Amino acid sequence: MTGRKETLEQLSAFLSENRGLDPALITEDARLDDLGLDSIALADLSFALFSSQGIMIDDGIILYADTIGDLADVLAGRTPDHPSDRP
Repeated sequence: MTGRKETLEQLSAFLSENRGLDPALITEDARLDDLGLDSIALADLSFALFSSQGIMIDDGIILYADTIGDLADVLAGRTPDHPSDRP
């Protein structure tokens, strides 16, 4: 995955196809827990992305993701801020 916009689009498509989420709800600011994506779902997502697209995500880093935007950052190879570092 390359640019942030493309990453968000691909993530939205993947989540709508594989998790049955409404694409209109998958916005950059959407909170993962509001979408029903808890730590177990994120681990499943990590495995599914690796299996289907060869994308390896560090499970320790993915747990820092609070929003779809954070998750897109993880997929783009950027580490989201730790929650305790946020204002």
